[in-house]
Amino acid sequence: MAVLMSSATDLFKPLYGHFILADQDGLTDDSEQPWELGGDWFETTPNVMVIRTAASEDPLGLHTAGFAFETWNGSPPPSSAEAWDTYVSDQVLLTSGRINLTDIEGGTSPVTIDLGASGQVWYVRAHVRVRRLTDDEIAEYELDAEDYEAESFLLRFWPATGQ
Repeated sequence: MAVLMSSATDLFKPLYGHFILADQDGLTDDSEQPWELGGDWFETTPNVMVIRTAASEDPLGLHTAGFAFETWNGSPPPSSAEAWDTYVSDQVLLTSGRINLTDIEGGTSPVTIDLGASGQVWYVRAHVRVRRLTDDEIAEYELDAEDYEAESFLLRFWPATGQ
């Protein structure tokens, strides 16, 4: 049975509809540029994970997202299906094993997620939940977009070896 090794939380704002989780070592020779990744709402390339905002009902395109990060020593138990709209699983090489939320212009969160191992391929399962706005909330939100947490993410990491 897998054991939760560490957890952390963070708040971050998207820029141009994206959040980026970047390894502190930066891009590798094999990494694609984050803005060149296209397709699903969550994608990986060595040292980088790109999350496209899921808050399509956000009237201004500006909001705060809540992030929870978990590191497990093996495949974690399933999350409650009722708690999340959807999830996707992938693998990512992280050369330092220390990641930060960043934006596409280089703004970086002061919260560092240390997965505890460098040069490791990790499984990652990304969950998202979008908060739907009522008409009254939209009117209130337009006055104070900075404080509205329109979406939440849970990212669970575990080593790709010895699962």
